[in-house]
Amino acid sequence: MYKPYPMDRIVCGDVGFGKTEVAIRAALIAVLNNKQVVLMAPTLLLVQQHLYNFKKRFSKWPIIVDQLSRFYTVKQQKLIIKLVNEGNINILIGTHQLLFEKIKWKNLGLLIIDEEHRFGVEHKEQIIKKYIDIDILTLTATPIPRTLNMVINGLKKVSIIATPPHKKLNIKTYIIVYNDLLIRNNILKEVKRGGQVYYVHNEIKTIFNIASHLSKLIPEVKIVVGHGKMKAHILTKIINDFCQKKFHVLICTTIIETGIDIPTVNTIFIANADYFGLSQLHQIRGRIGRSYQQAYAWLIISNINKITINGKKRLQAIISNTKFGSGLKLSINDLETRGFGEFLGKKQSGHIKKNIKHPLYTQFLNTAITNIKKNKNTSLEPLLNLNPKIELNISTIFPINYITDMNQRLYFYRLISNVNNIVQFVTIKSQLINMFGTIPNTTKNLIKIIKIQLMSKIIGIQSIKINKNGGFIKFKTNNSINLSFLIKTINKEPKCWKIKNNVYLMINRKLPQECKRINWIFYFVKKLKNMSVY
Repeated sequence: MYKPYPMDRIVCGDVGFGKTEVAIRAALIAVLNNKQVVLMAPTLLLVQQHLYNFKKRFSKWPIIVDQLSRFYTVKQQKLIIKLVNEGNINILIGTHQLLFEKIKWKNLGLLIIDEEHRFGVEHKEQIIKKYIDIDILTLTATPIPRTLNMVINGLKKVSIIATPPHKKLNIKTYIIVYNDLLIRNNILKEVKRGGQVYYVHNEIKTIFNIASHLSKLIPEVKIVVGHGKMKAHILTKIINDFCQKKFHVLICTTIIETGIDIPTVNTIFIANADYFGLSQLHQIRGRIGRSYQQAYAWLIISNINKITINGKKRLQAIISNTKFGSGLKLSINDLETRGFGEFLGKKQSGHIKKNIKHPLYTQFLNTAITNIKKNKNTSLEPLLNLNPKIELNISTIFPINYITDMNQRLYFYRLISNVNNIVQFVTIKSQLINMFGTIPNTTKNLIKIIKIQLMSKIIGIQSIKINKNGGFIKFKTNNSINLSFLIKTINKEPKCWKIKNNVYLMINRKLPQECKRINWIFYFVKKLKNMSVY
């Protein structure tokens, strides 16, 4: 924040790791430097929670904190806007509706965005346009794929809170098929130790039916229902009553996903858990375990056989990641599963279109970012100095019966594609033989293709396309081919060769067998450069 240019930083930390504490201290720095602060949260409940926390922390400071929300009348809202314009409110808290209010800040210096993943791309674009010259601090436990990819590619700065609060315990997480007895016993167990329970049922139409059923199942506990369609003052009273332990169980929709921080709640049931997104499950689970008590999360499914493949993947991921700091790991898992979305479009997830592959796109992007940061020329010319394109119409894969594990296959594909020296293949071959046995022909083809690619790049070959009836080799204008060898080869078999437009070497040769085709082009390219045998 003390640097001469605006800050744009993401603070990533698990639920309960202290992101709000970072926001409070950042706000204090801004206010002490005569700047105003705006904090944007996705829900009214979270706005209320922040208002309480900020007011409590700054109660002994001459700092005015207020909110702009529908909890205030129109008259009150106009007064708040007037006070902000005059500079008489230091910290203003509200939802994304703040973007549409006609606020003229006296001296705005810091924008804090909480739960970044809950804001859409359009909201973020409006924020960037409206607050282009101020510091921006973004808080999230589970960054969305689009944001995470921006971090990976250096477009955004990130700070990670990795250290858990002292004495805090991991949340024990279980997947269960709905069972009345199990639910009754675990709710009673929590209540007997002085705790409270969340029961998440994300269907407003049937939520009161669930409440009625649980009231009959466990008559000894007090149950209350809360959902987002309730009037603001009613919902606020319900949450306040629950906080004051007037009820044992809160049956609710996903309104608790953000903003509810009640240390006495250490058991949660999530109905139809397979319908929730990965980040959402992690956020909801994080509403418990806010104290030093052991917390329990029960993910309820109705029928194990009806869960979709992606649903099973999400449940498996959430069960596998119960340790502290797993939010970022889950986000990376989400990035790999759903794709990283668009930088220039509105999609926050999804895979890139097939006309340009992710590695190529990332290579373009990284080079452009590096050049901009160094004030260098951002011309596309150096970006297009890519590996030559080799098309031989032959099979170049790791067969499934050779490497059965998909992750291992991907590992070796990446390993081979990143080779920049032919000598490195000796180590890779040794690894493959030691781990999986004799290398199959299709894998040998893959290795040989990369070798041809490396030699072609040195020589100055732009592309090679050969099928069973021949094809062509396209040279760059600045190449270093062995001309004497090429002229001698063409004179020896003039009917097999033709030079076109000074850059194409047309080949008229029958090469029906895959092994002969790849071997022929491999040794031909090698001789063009007078290279030693590999």
